[in-house]
Amino acid sequence: MADHLSLRSPFGAGVETTSGSLLCFLLACAEFGPSFLPQAQAELDRVVGRDRLPTFEDEGELPFVQAVVKEVLRWRPIAVLGVSPRARSTVGEKGVS
Repeated sequence: MADHLSLRSPFGAGVETTSGSLLCFLLACAEFGPSFLPQAQAELDRVVGRDRLPTFEDEGELPFVQAVVKEVLRWRPIAVLGVSPRARSTVGEKGVS
């Protein structure tokens, strides 16, 4: 039985980080969704359209979606590093602050 549990550990760790980040995103959507979801959807529709899923080649053309992902990971980091989760100043990238 112990061997079976050790084989599940890496999978379990990956599921926990993914589910935690998704939960954080869903909570952000519930609280702040109207303020950012329409802009993210418009950017996805403009770059990707509705006929396919985004790929890594689209990443450079999706600065707002990238900012949303970074914000979710800032709120709920995958690995706690012991640093403050706050920025010391306002940071903007490609017109997104």
